[in-house]
Amino acid sequence: MKEHGPRPTSAEAVLAAHRGDLDALTHAVHGDVDAATRLTGHVIVEPGARVVASWIEGPAVIAAGSLIERAHIGPYASIGRDCVVRGTHVEDSIVLDGATVHPVGRLSGALIARAAVVGSPAAPTPTPAETASRPTGADPQAR
Repeated sequence: MKEHGPRPTSAEAVLAAHRGDLDALTHAVHGDVDAATRLTGHVIVEPGARVVASWIEGPAVIAAGSLIERAHIGPYASIGRDCVVRGTHVEDSIVLDGATVHPVGRLSGALIARAAVVGSPAAPTPTPAETASRPTGADPQAR
């Protein structure tokens, strides 16, 4: 990670530093990504992570042990270890280890705490098309 000087003192400063770190990413997929998922841009999917029927729009990181299902992640999103994100668009946000995000529509500029639970588990899980529209242009790293 790049050195950013003094520690950020606000959520906005943390997210700005995070965007700078993500801009330096290179594409690397080592986890399980199903055929119904689309990856665009620089995306990291760590070993042990699973992505199902989703759109991951880089720059974005999905850490080990996390499950992303019917969701749109990115741009500028990091999902920590052992998280579950379903039916939600998470952009310009950081989801810390062990958090669960149930369908809530869209999270932008969010910092989700470790082991936090966001949304209701009873909410229906929308398709990725319902959480965000897909781009029409070709991307050389699209999957």
